[in-house]
Amino acid sequence: MTKNNILYFEGSGMFFNNRELESSLSDVGNFRIRTSFKNLDGRQIYLELGNGQELGKRNTLKRMFLTVEFCFYVPQGKEEINYNELYDIRKEHLKTRKIDYTKNNIIKWINENLNCNFDGMEVLDQFYGYNVHNGDGTYNLMENIAINHKKAEARKQAYESKLKEYAIILKRKYPAISIKEITGDYMILDNHQGNELLKEYGLPSRYEKVIV
Repeated sequence: MTKNNILYFEGSGMFFNNRELESSLSDVGNFRIRTSFKNLDGRQIYLELGNGQELGKRNTLKRMFLTVEFCFYVPQGKEEINYNELYDIRKEHLKTRKIDYTKNNIIKWINENLNCNFDGMEVLDQFYGYNVHNGDGTYNLMENIAINHKKAEARKQAYESKLKEYAIILKRKYPAISIKEITGDYMILDNHQGNELLKEYGLPSRYEKVIV
């Protein structure tokens, strides 16, 4: 548990597009979220959630409901993952279909089913630097991340500034720039234009370090 008893998720999917409609149906803000945390028994859990969509007339979005994509105890040592020990998707998915995809409902479901007592939840965007998967097959605990809203906002502003800069240089409205790494006081940006295009526009490297 974190000090303020908030469960933090990494926003792992696309954030809502139609803000007015989608935000009226859900306050989560992201179509797919994931995290890893310890419950009251001290057991580490990996949890990945998504939203199902119920359509109304003319295929307009009518409702968002909770889907549990992955939910299992993180094995210790050489143990193998038992995907059905904690939650069996085949048996339980119709139950979660009845639950609206909102923060309150998600936390209520987690507390009731995973032996937790969280007071609330927040979804973190890429500028917080929280990646559940650390690249070697294990899972980063959300309890270990340092939440710094000012730093995240500064990174976001720096990233958006670079997007505008590259848009002018490359003469493209939407340059393909992603964040490769966030560490402390800097970000590594990944320019996906291709080496030939980078040389053509006088950009020396695919990667750029931005101090924040």
